[in-house]
Amino acid sequence: MDFGARSPEAYASQQDGLTDGGRPVVPPNARQSAALTTIEANQRAEDDALDELSDVLGTLKQQSQVMSQQLSTQARILDGLEDKVDSTSARLGKGTNTMKKIT
Repeated sequence: MDFGARSPEAYASQQDGLTDGGRPVVPPNARQSAALTTIEANQRAEDDALDELSDVLGTLKQQSQVMSQQLSTQARILDGLEDKVDSTSARLGKGTNTMKKIT
């Protein structure tokens, strides 16, 4: 980063506080301080955004765990239902065969 070739003494010796181009004279230390302040503000904003992202990911993790538990429960229920349907189907087949013998 180029903070200018002038020494702090050259900045202090300016009579009107302006450069030849009409811009304010800003000593290198002031520019460095402003840059550091901006960098620190950006880092705080990034930290806040990362904290928020972490919270969202934590919520998603909890939701996925609940969904996994629900799916496991539903899989067990469906297995039990399948067994009952198979049993009922077998009994219905036997009942149909008995009816055929009677008629």
